[in-house]
Amino acid sequence: MLKAKLTVEIYRLIKERKLTQTKAAAVLGTTQAQVSALMRCQPVSVSVGRLMEFLTLLGRDVEVTVKPAAKRKAGAMSVTVLAA
Repeated sequence: MLKAKLTVEIYRLIKERKLTQTKAAAVLGTTQAQVSALMRCQPVSVSVGRLMEFLTLLGRDVEVTVKPAAKRKAGAMSVTVLAA
């Protein structure tokens, strides 16, 4: 779920800026083929860390928070993407 949400945000930013895959690859420091996979929402070989790096290169702050679980033995995970 995390990879999917990060990928959708990268897709949205690339489309919003009307970047070609070649130009997006230059901005992100990756290949056109990898951008093509991202644009098809198939970031198979891209780690969560790399996706977060892509977002920072596209001008987004990325924040990871770890905190005690609220009255549960097991914690929960969530991903929130805030629109600008």
